[in-house]
Amino acid sequence: MQYFARLVNVNDARDRFVDLWASNLPVCGDPTDKLRWFYCDGPAGRGQGFLLHREPGVADDRPIGCAGIGSRSIYLGDRRVHVGLFADLAVDRNHRTGLPALRLVGAIVRHAAASCELAYGFPNAKALAVFKRAGCHELGAMTRYVRVLRSRAYLERVLGDGMVRGAVAGVADFALSAAARFSARRAPDELELCWLDDFDERFDRLFERARVRHAIVSDRGAAVLRWRFLRVPDHAYRICALRGRDGELHAYAVVQIDAGTAAIADMLARDDDALDALLRRLVFALDGEKCASVGFRFLGNREMRRILARHRFVARDTTRSVVVSPGAVARDPEAWYLTDFDEDV
Repeated sequence: MQYFARLVNVNDARDRFVDLWASNLPVCGDPTDKLRWFYCDGPAGRGQGFLLHREPGVADDRPIGCAGIGSRSIYLGDRRVHVGLFADLAVDRNHRTGLPALRLVGAIVRHAAASCELAYGFPNAKALAVFKRAGCHELGAMTRYVRVLRSRAYLERVLGDGMVRGAVAGVADFALSAAARFSARRAPDELELCWLDDFDERFDRLFERARVRHAIVSDRGAAVLRWRFLRVPDHAYRICALRGRDGELHAYAVVQIDAGTAAIADMLARDDDALDALLRRLVFALDGEKCASVGFRFLGNREMRRILARHRFVARDTTRSVVVSPGAVARDPEAWYLTDFDEDV
């Protein structure tokens, strides 16, 4: 059987996409809201989509697969360029052989190469081989770094339930909290941690100062951050900022807390000292909220990894690969600054 992919207006074909997502792709919340947010309302422009069909002439012409390309802006050094973000690859379970997925991925990769200077994506383990066969380069993998703040869950797995586990956990957790408190006290007194309700123009100024530290970094101006974290459907994020006595921001982190586990979805700092102070204060604040752990997913330069290690973040897993489009010059993972901010949700 032959398969062909065609470019469509995602908004006009939203019912087709929503039906395919409902059957083949996990989407948090209402998929119509997700489609509008990701493909229609993004500050970098509208996304594009492809539908996969069986050979022309068959009686049932309903699409049996879909994939999208979101719009983002990235700084390559001093140049701000439009890039594509591969997203929402889904193929009906009755057609999950190599050829249909390759036809679909090949179409979006070729389109991205013709319309964007660069495209990238986060395929799962099954889709990674298809993207590589379509010519994409595997940049590396997002690593999840975790700092443990409470030991009870781990000790239950090792020691089981009982008085011994409770006593050991009590001592261990006291030591973990004491370490977080001591570390926070070493942060400069003139830098204050605060929680904000919105992203304002100070985030624009912080990004302009911070972006020169990274060779390849996505636009993180206030409008983009607001769209990515406050307008996204069915996700709740908290904004944590490190500010000086003049009110200007030195660093920020966007945090999601679920069932006592904290995840840093994004963070950025004007320099390493500000990042160090942010982590000292943030870890202590999350410890105060009784979080069992805090995690951060990242792919990029080794200096960030050194700072995370210094703050007792340990590499746990590398579950999401990152690919870039064929011919892209940006193939050095050390040049990138990638966090959960950069994913398609």
